[in-house]
Parts: sequence; C-alpha cells; structure tokens
Amino acid sequence: MSSNMQSVDMPSINFDAISIAVGQSPLFNGASYAHGWICAMICAGRKLNGSSWMALLLDLNSRQDDTEIRNRQLLLDLYHQSSQQLHHLSFDFEMLLPADETTLGTRAEALTNWCEGFLEGLHLAGVKLEADDFAEIAKLDHSKIEACETDEAAFAHLVEHIRMSVLLIYIIMTAKQNRNKFAGTVTEGGNWVH
Repeated sequence: MSSNMQSVDMPSINFDAISIAVGQSPLFNGASYAHGWICAMICAGRKLNGSSWMALLLDLNSRQDDTEIRNRQLLLDLYHQSSQQLHHLSFDFEMLLPADETTLGTRAEALTNWCEGFLEGLHLAGVKLEADDFAEIAKLDHSKIEACETDEAAFAHLVEHIRMSVLLIYIIMTAKQNRNKFAGTVTEGGNWVH
C-alpha cells in the first residue's frame, strides 16, 4: 500500500498526480475510484482504447492544453500498468491508495472509493458478479476508524483481501472469456471450424 505503483517496465504512478488529474471529474470520486473502475474494466476484458473512457474519468474541456495532455497520459499509464500487472498475475499488483503515512481514515475512505469504482466498472461492463465483500467495504464508515494498531491491522487485512480478490476475479473472468471465445469453434468430431 503506497502512493506509487511501480513495475520494471512502467513509470511510477503517483496517487497525488492521479488525484489531481481526476479531481475535477463530476462522475468519479478521486484517484482510487478511477483505479477501481479501470481495474474492473480490465477484469471484464474491456479494452480501453480511444479517449471516450477518459472523458468519464477526466473533466475534459475542448482545448488540448498541456495539463489535459499530461492527465490523459497519466491515465493511460495507469491503465497500461494495471493491465500488465493483472495480465501477468503480478503479486506486486497494488490498488492505488494514499501512502501509508496518510491518516488511516483517509486511506480507509480511499479504499471505500476504490471498491465503489470497481463495482461501478463491473456494472458498466455488464458483469454480474457476487461481490459482497466489495459492497460491504464500499459502505464502510471511515469516520469511525481510529488510528490504533488494531484498526491498522484490520485495514491491512482488508486491503490484502481485496487485492487478492481482484486477482482471482481477473483469473475467473479471463478463463470465462477464453472459454466463450473458443466455444463453437470445435465440431463434435474434434475438428476445428473456421
């Protein structure tokens, strides 16, 4: 859990930079929400090509200024890095959450936002999935969380549970997509049909 997501082949993704990029979006609740939404789309097998998906995440204006270009690139980097981590079932996959030095209440709020974004992304992708854990965490009252060792440990457990659940959902959804892609391509005799 940190403010940066890194991989060998990709640049560091900074929580604060993504927060600024999506901060003005009327539809999304911050960087963690946007990352959850992006991860859900990846799990659902949706290729996020073009800029239409960015229009949902960013408060895009008609001009192409340096800030908008930078924001678009940040989201593309976030998408590609998340896609790479999920595709390779990388155990260094991390949800985009504030740094550990941030207050526990702020990190818990970001985790609820991440889960909300993930659920919304699954819904928009047309995926019907029992995700009760995500729904419960999305309803978490982060204002009642105290900065104590017990709550820190519980939070770390929740983050790890959601992280591993996302990897499992990705595996299940990918297997289902592959099964559907090849369904009907083999005849009863075992011959390939083109």
